[in-house]
Amino acid sequence: YSGNSILYITWSYSFAKHAWIFDIDSDEYITKELGEDIKNIIEEGNINKVCHIQKFPLLEDGQIVKHAFFIPDFYPRLFNLKTGIHYNADKLVHEQLVMPPLAQQVYLKNAVVSGWPPYKDCILKDNHYLSIMKEKRKKISPYQGLRIGIINVLKAVYIGYKSGLVSIKSGGGLPAKYTWRFMRYHFILAKDAIKAIRIN
Repeated sequence: YSGNSILYITWSYSFAKHAWIFDIDSDEYITKELGEDIKNIIEEGNINKVCHIQKFPLLEDGQIVKHAFFIPDFYPRLFNLKTGIHYNADKLVHEQLVMPPLAQQVYLKNAVVSGWPPYKDCILKDNHYLSIMKEKRKKISPYQGLRIGIINVLKAVYIGYKSGLVSIKSGGGLPAKYTWRFMRYHFILAKDAIKAIRIN
């Protein structure tokens, strides 16, 4: 599918034996409590329910992070295809579901645990997505470049600020190098946007 994950995901749904879809990655697992939640939703039979489930990162040292600047991190993971729910074909990075008018959005308390790769592999993954964004923004106007640059610098600063507050409040939180990972991502987005400015 030439790197188009939306086509791949849609194709994978054709193998489903039932209309209910539970979206989970190969490096994620569900807790016993979340499993009970999922079972109850399906047995209830309300196909219009779209269940948002948050995830907690599992780091390479075995630490499960329950406090971070991005937590709660809710995402629609449990839904019924009969509602007409589908992915936005224009969002090739960070796929986004399009909610049908009758969707009843529910937020579950229990979370998926998501295994994070080693830090170096996280950086390689980020670099891949950054290269996609850089390719899409080869030539942009000064207004677009400055706007994207300023927004992403502010996002990076906010991540650092919010992470500090969460660490103080929770007595722990996300390790500093992983906080820097997210800040770095936005700083590079800002830099690439500024460099892509073309004046006619």
